[in-house]
This record gives sequence, structure tokens and C-alpha cells, in this order.
Amino acid sequence: MIDSDIKDLIISLSADLPKLEKEALIVMPSAYDIKNQANDQYIRIKNSAQFLAEKRLNLAYLMATVKEPDLEEQLSSINIRYEALENFYESALDRIVDYDSAKTSLRLERIIIVILALEFYFSVLKFWIL
Repeated sequence: MIDSDIKDLIISLSADLPKLEKEALIVMPSAYDIKNQANDQYIRIKNSAQFLAEKRLNLAYLMATVKEPDLEEQLSSINIRYEALENFYESALDRIVDYDSAKTSLRLERIIIVILALEFYFSVLKFWIL
């Protein structure tokens, strides 16, 4: 790659960061208020995490090809910011998935309790009839 192309990519990657960081601040409350979580928010968070992963792959490629110390430092600082954002989105997704799992488990436990109560009721009823 030509140095000007690399510098253009660095500028492009740097330009995306403020928008992504601002979006992370908007997404954060919804990640912690999961009981009102809508499916479209989950998809938006998932898409953002995938976008960040793609950007990190581009950065990894650039970091492997760049030999200039100045550019390496810039790429390293950009990579750290992308890594922080990617970790945030992954933890938000984990939190949503954990909540959904807990909600499903609670539903199953309630169904089991109802079945056990019905079984007890019918066994008592059978005892009284006989």
C-alpha cells in the first residue's frame, strides 16, 4: 500500500470513532434497561458489534503492513478505542442474552410448579373419591 492510502484509511477509521462513541452512549441505557428491550434495539446493537469487528480486522491488517512509527502509534491508539467500543457492545449483547435466558427459565419454572400443583390436586381428588 502507498503511504497516502494508509493515511487516508487512518483518517477514515478515526472519523468513524466519534459517531460510534456517541452511539454507544445512546445504547448504554437500553442495555441496562433490558426488561423493556425491543427486538430492533437488539438487532441494532448486534449490527454495531459486527461493524466494529470488521473495522478491527481492517486495523489489524493495517497494523501488520505499516512500518512507520508515527502511523503505528496512530493505529495503536485507534485500535484501543475500537477495542473499548467492541467490548462495550459485546457486554451489552451478553447482558441481553442473559436476561432472555433468565426470563425463559423463570417461565419454565412456573410451568413446572403449575404441573406439580395440578398433579397434587388430582392425587388429592383421587384420594377423596376413592
